[in-house]
Amino acid sequence: MFSKLVEYKQRGSYKKKKHLTRKSFVRFAMSFLEMGKPGLLRWVLQQKEMYFGVLRGLGNDEDETIIYVLSTLRNRVLTEESLVPPGLRSVLFGSVTLEQLVGISGRENGGTAAELAHHVLVMVCTDPCNGLMPNLKRHPNPLRGNPNRLLVH
Repeated sequence: MFSKLVEYKQRGSYKKKKHLTRKSFVRFAMSFLEMGKPGLLRWVLQQKEMYFGVLRGLGNDEDETIIYVLSTLRNRVLTEESLVPPGLRSVLFGSVTLEQLVGISGRENGGTAAELAHHVLVMVCTDPCNGLMPNLKRHPNPLRGNPNRLLVH
């Protein structure tokens, strides 16, 4: 069900009408993160199909939508207060999402969306709390991370 709502417009596609729901659906999905209690964010993000769809098409969205999504993730999920465990953060920022962030941050025109994508990419890839980088010195629970995902790209 979610996959049809979050489809994004392919460049050069003439099927605009089919993709009118994406922007509204992105706002709907992100509103749960924006307004939700920090303790509930873990459960909300486990609705993977919904959030994978949002993040999968992010590189084709308008700057306004990109800024909204990435600001919400930065301010609500990538913080210690979110109570979202590193493993779930790692899943959320999978290979496809990382590719989207790289593409957005490398845009020629730059701008706020590119800067924010770069900032989120650096946060996700360098802070062990986000599940990709290991922190074996952390006690009582060391973080194994997912360095293979970082090395593939």
